[in-house]
Amino acid sequence: MRRIVVFLLLIFVVAGFAETHNVSIGDHFFTPQTVTIVAGDRVRWTNNGSVDHQVYGTGGLWDSGVLNPGDTYTRTFSTEGTFTYYDLLHTQATGTVQVNPFVAIEDTSWGWIRHLFQP
Repeated sequence: MRRIVVFLLLIFVVAGFAETHNVSIGDHFFTPQTVTIVAGDRVRWTNNGSVDHQVYGTGGLWDSGVLNPGDTYTRTFSTEGTFTYYDLLHTQATGTVQVNPFVAIEDTSWGWIRHLFQP
C-alpha cells in the first residue's frame, strides 16, 4: 500500500512540474527550430503565419490537423528521445523536439522526493 501511495504522489508531483514550451509557426519556418524539454513537458505550436500550417511528427507520430492563422496545437511528450517534425503543408519547415529524461532523487535531508532535471 505504501508503494502505491508513493507512486501516486510522484505522478501528482511530476504533473505539477510539467512545463509548456512555445514554438511559433511562421510562414515556412518554426521558431525555435529545436526545443529541449524533459519528459512530461508539453510543446505548444502557435500559427503566427498568414497561411494555414500543419505540424506533423515524422513517421506519423502526431498530426495537428490544419492550423489556421492564430490556432494552436499542444502535445505532451512522455518518452525521452529526439523527435523530428515538419509542416505537412510546407515541407521545407522542419523542427526537432529533444526530450530528456525526468530524474527523481530522494533527498534524505528533507525526507521528500526532490526532483532534478537533466540539462
